[in-house]
Amino acid sequence: MKNILPILLLFFHFLTANAQIVDNFSDGNFNSSPKWEGDTAFFKVNTALQLQSKTATSTQTVSLATGNTFCLNTMWQFYVQMDFDPSTSNQMRIYLVSNKVDLKAPLNGYFIQIGENGASDSYDLYRQNGSSITKIIDGPPKLRALASELKANIRISCDNTGKWTLETDQLDGTGFKTEGSVIDQTFTSSTYFGINLTYTATRSDKFYFDDLQISMLKNIPPPKPIYQAKFGDVVFNELFPDPSPQIDLPTTEFIELYNTSDSLLFFDGWQLSDASSIANFPADSIRPKEYVILCARADTAEFKRFGKTIGLSPWPSLNNAGDLLTLKRKDGTIIDRVNYTDSWYRDVNKKAGGYTLELIDSKSPCTGARNWIASNDISGGTPGKINSASQSLDTIQFRIDKFTRIDNVSINLHFSLPTDSSSLVNSQNYQLTELVRPITLIPTTSLFDEVVLTFAKPFEAGKNYELSINTIAACKNQTIPFQKLSFFIPYSIQPNEILINEILFNPRPNGADFVEIYNNSFKTFDLAQLELGSINSKDSLYSKPICSSSILFKPGEYLAITLDPENIKTEYQPKNPDPIIKPASMPTYNDDKGVVFLKSQGQIIDRFDYNEKMHFALIHNPEGVSLERVSFNRPANDNGNFHSASSAVGYATPGYKNSQSMNDIDETSQEITLAQSIISPDNDGIDDFITLNYHFDKPGTMANITIYDAKGRLVRKLSNNELLGTEGSIIWDGLNDKQQPITIGPHMINIEVFKTDGNVSKFRKVCLVAGKLN
Repeated sequence: MKNILPILLLFFHFLTANAQIVDNFSDGNFNSSPKWEGDTAFFKVNTALQLQSKTATSTQTVSLATGNTFCLNTMWQFYVQMDFDPSTSNQMRIYLVSNKVDLKAPLNGYFIQIGENGASDSYDLYRQNGSSITKIIDGPPKLRALASELKANIRISCDNTGKWTLETDQLDGTGFKTEGSVIDQTFTSSTYFGINLTYTATRSDKFYFDDLQISMLKNIPPPKPIYQAKFGDVVFNELFPDPSPQIDLPTTEFIELYNTSDSLLFFDGWQLSDASSIANFPADSIRPKEYVILCARADTAEFKRFGKTIGLSPWPSLNNAGDLLTLKRKDGTIIDRVNYTDSWYRDVNKKAGGYTLELIDSKSPCTGARNWIASNDISGGTPGKINSASQSLDTIQFRIDKFTRIDNVSINLHFSLPTDSSSLVNSQNYQLTELVRPITLIPTTSLFDEVVLTFAKPFEAGKNYELSINTIAACKNQTIPFQKLSFFIPYSIQPNEILINEILFNPRPNGADFVEIYNNSFKTFDLAQLELGSINSKDSLYSKPICSSSILFKPGEYLAITLDPENIKTEYQPKNPDPIIKPASMPTYNDDKGVVFLKSQGQIIDRFDYNEKMHFALIHNPEGVSLERVSFNRPANDNGNFHSASSAVGYATPGYKNSQSMNDIDETSQEITLAQSIISPDNDGIDDFITLNYHFDKPGTMANITIYDAKGRLVRKLSNNELLGTEGSIIWDGLNDKQQPITIGPHMINIEVFKTDGNVSKFRKVCLVAGKLN
């Protein structure tokens, strides 16, 4: 007997260590081994040896329970089947822990509930305290292969710390998947396990239950200390304060949290608050790198399809214009805080509603507007998944990416990243030439990525400046090293300092117009101050900017302006293609006649009224032929000061010296002079016209100019009682009065000058009309 006792003690120890409850109903009944109690008349063991509900004639709730004292250090596993789409009217509760056999009565315990409206159902764990129930694990929605059928193996465990873990296998070949975890030690003992069915008559016989196994957890390690979240472990990741107008998200508010840590965190006792209300979290958890959607408890069904959702009550309503939100642990430790405003959208249309605010970099120390922006997702937001705006601010180089002179005393600097506001507005970080520092520094955005520097002394035109910038810090712990920015202050543009030098107003088919300008001064100008104009169908002048950003235009430079630079380069093969620019838009120019003008700060700088009749008379088709300015010293609208471009250069000279330009000569020693004595009127760009320059001491002079050939025959009346100024030029194109070429040989130019004092002067100038020998 003494020898048997140790063996019996060892045997009973084995039973205790491996105690379990098992029932697969293979004995064909539920009356013993183990015994089930309750509404036994409404259950049966079917031919497949499964526990099944019986047909009923009315809507009702029935339950069945069996003894169970397991709670902590326990695993439950079983099979459930429902041959219909579960709903709130037809659902199953599996009580893992209960202190009463009647599962329809008030009790203390935990149960899993399956059944909600819609084609996707979740598996959720509830705690019941009397008649009060609280969801402590909110499983994500599960789509099923057949909407009219639910089959699953369910496994749930509770360790000695009260950590519950819920897993399901939907028999789709992927095995068990975790639905959620939570720590809850409200109840640590049990008396019964059971099932509770609520159904309508038509669904009454379609519930199945099988393969129950309740056992103690084996090899239980000592409980590890629960990691306590610190600031930044969980962050506000997405906000939806203004759901209207609807884009493609539910029309109710939500907040998305994101676990940036590598630890499972438990929400037990956590709080979400705004300025006027506080909401307490239910017992739930958030896995590492998991997103959790928070919403009003009544709206949870709206968001479950996006991912894990926790309903709160009361819900801290999110103000459209802005609000201060705080996330705290049970002990009051702040985990995250955000004080948003609607300026964070950075988009006036999205600010009006329907779009979420998204956090850009969850690991960035950049706070506030610098790290938030409106969602770019086509649905309006990204609940339950990575933000559309998500990017690491570490990948962006911190630099000054835009420098603009606003006016004569102010400069705007724009940075590629939000900055540390204190370094941005520190005047000691900026120094202009001659040790000048700004007197005011004003951030222009809530991101602190832009600042306007204002200086006491105005900038001087025509002067180069250097702006030295010391260390400016970004909120991402990057700095801009010491650097210098150089800039030039251009002169303001006065009339005739920039001239219209060439215009192509009648391009070839599929070609493009262009206007060429010339800097006729010794100053450097900014073309951002210049506009190009035309005349519309109502004879009203209008103009458009040549450029939106600064382009310096130096003395003696040419610049062609066109909407199709590539076409102009292909058509005319300019010597240097660089001085051809494309504006954002450009005035239109009629093919027959019109106006082209330049304007700066409301003042007309130059104007040319063109007409196709100004082309060389022997050009029968002026398409693709430009009109070129002959003299910079004569007004654009002087007779003969624009001439057809030479055929030798392809009929246009965009961006470089005109083929028909002349060297302006001011011979003050004589009243009438010839710029050259030879004329070859064949439009080859060489001596195609002859220029008569005049210079008088007093105004009011009139002149007759006639041209005779070598035989004394009149070939051209160039001027007839023409009123002349004190100085200027008159052009002869080598044609007769019938606009025909004249014969080769010497010709006499007779000039009669009538002055206001009654004196008459006569001049004769000899020129040679040359031509090519055939």
